Amino acid sequence: MIVSSVLTKIPPKPVAFQGRDNQVEEIVSILQSQAVAITGPGGIGKSALATAVLLDSRVVQDYKTSRFFVRCDATLSVSEPAGSSNSKEKLISIIATSLDISTSDHRMENAVFRFFSKEPSILELENLETLWDDSNKEFDELLQRLSGLSMLKLIVTFRGTLPQSMVWRTWKEIELDILDPTSAREVFLTLSNIQEPPSCPHLDDILAAIGYLPLANVLLASQATKDFCLGQLWEEWTRRRSAMLKDGRYRPEMPDSPDLSVHASIEFSLNRPMMTRSARTLLSQLSLLPDGASLNELQSLFAPHRLNQTDDRPEKVLRALSLAYYDRVEELPLQHESRARLRIHACTCEHILYRDKEIRRTM
Repeated sequence: MIVSSVLTKIPPKPVAFQGRDNQVEEIVSILQSQAVAITGPGGIGKSALATAVLLDSRVVQDYKTSRFFVRCDATLSVSEPAGSSNSKEKLISIIATSLDISTSDHRMENAVFRFFSKEPSILELENLETLWDDSNKEFDELLQRLSGLSMLKLIVTFRGTLPQSMVWRTWKEIELDILDPTSAREVFLTLSNIQEPPSCPHLDDILAAIGYLPLANVLLASQATKDFCLGQLWEEWTRRRSAMLKDGRYRPEMPDSPDLSVHASIEFSLNRPMMTRSARTLLSQLSLLPDGASLNELQSLFAPHRLNQTDDRPEKVLRALSLAYYDRVEELPLQHESRARLRIHACTCEHILYRDKEIRRTM
């Protein structure tokens, strides 16, 4: 059914993959009965988790060469907005082109469905949010049809949270969180060339400063060498901060793309069509509030009469883009003045501060 060259489209498993074993187990089990959507902010490790599932020994045994990895942003430029009136046609075209599906009958959609109806297979659609258009019912119907194929198991990665759409009601959402400190430390030490004891306080300082975000962890680890100790790396961070995450490069032996950056990841979210002026303003304000903002404070900042008619609630927009989050209620002390506060991730905060500073400097 599938030529061997298709397998080269599946990225290799990351060299350092810690702290996600429970999610791999959960997804492998859920796929027996449900399609899975892996969600979360940019740089949280959605792609790494999906790749680990595709390379899991049980999945390899069940699907062998019938495992597919398709990037939905493969034909999108940085300036091209996500979502369009022909998102359905784009997705069909990307799948058919990526997997070399024959379309001799000029009915590409029919050819794709025949392809996935021949034998058990598993398909990951990477970065589906780049094609998502919540006003396009045909796109919804296409996803429903794909997830309903008895021979096909479907995984998607989706930056942000899942839209409020009927199509997702039968899916299982796996929302990723940051790595725990122990796993983050193991990842850093595995990827860096620094040979220092894990108890080194500067390592804990560095990881806490980036909020244990996997992508930021990898980028800083790639800049660490035997001649550049953790103390020096920490001093460099205190001086350059977010700029160190802008143009980070992986070492050649690392299996992932050499051009990933936390800045590019956050900028992609900032440029999504749903972003509003009020949401951008709130994000800038939150970057100045280490303790976040309570619900009452948000209501005073953005009362309904202060919003433009085209604006949605700014905190809702930021949460949908995974640029902000509310505290987990169960983790809050009883005496807390509010049951929840809206916060932004450490790396998002650093980037917004850096971005706003650059904007002021050029004015």
